[in-house]
Amino acid sequence: MPPSAALPSGPRGNAASRKFCAAALACWSIRRPIRRSAMRWWRWPCASGSRAFERQQGAIIARADPLPGLGAIAVPTLVLVGEDDRTTPPHYSRTIAQAVPGATLVTIPECGHMAPMERPEAVNAALREWLSA
Repeated sequence: MPPSAALPSGPRGNAASRKFCAAALACWSIRRPIRRSAMRWWRWPCASGSRAFERQQGAIIARADPLPGLGAIAVPTLVLVGEDDRTTPPHYSRTIAQAVPGATLVTIPECGHMAPMERPEAVNAALREWLSA
């Protein structure tokens, strides 16, 4: 069943989208409670409705594989991932870091997919260390 069938558009669809997003936030990749201010970021795409959500996911699925071109990156690169990220698991980040010449890989412990919101102090520390290297 396509997402649009499960989440109708219009006022009822927006309510269904909000319900879906709340469930996703509760179970997908969030390891730790996130700050209330971060919830606004999550609500914005969820409020766009089911059809928009379906289009966004379709665009992500249909995009070209970037892996073959990563070897051409010639700038300092930091790849940062939460160790408990179930949306884009750490093995994907390891693959990316290995493909980019000289890339630095940082894994944030006790963290899911939304590292800057779940563990802002750890992310900031990793960024500060990487930028000062």
